[in-house]
Amino acid sequence: MNADPLQNLRVFTLARQLNIDHYPVLSKIKDYAYRDQMVRSCLSIASNIAEGYGRNKSSQFHLFCTYALGSAYELRLQVDIGIEIGLIPAEHGKRIISQVNSLIGMLFNFMKTLR
Repeated sequence: MNADPLQNLRVFTLARQLNIDHYPVLSKIKDYAYRDQMVRSCLSIASNIAEGYGRNKSSQFHLFCTYALGSAYELRLQVDIGIEIGLIPAEHGKRIISQVNSLIGMLFNFMKTLR
């Protein structure tokens, strides 16, 4: 078991893993503005969960999880468009979308426990 309780939250570890798994592909996108926005939204998911956790108050944690949820939906849209316009290989993009969809479901369920 990890000494940092945040690392024991499955929703956080999945959000963190999303960045680790897909940054190598996303970082190769040649359209800088598109790549930057996509990477930022991906990073924002785990970052907002961590920041909300660090606020040490359930209502604040819930608020920051809503920000993470918004970033997850943003990333899902960006990947979908990236596949459609040929910036992201379809198979890889589908894996990202699948992970993001799982994360969205987990976030919804997790946020219910914070109310």
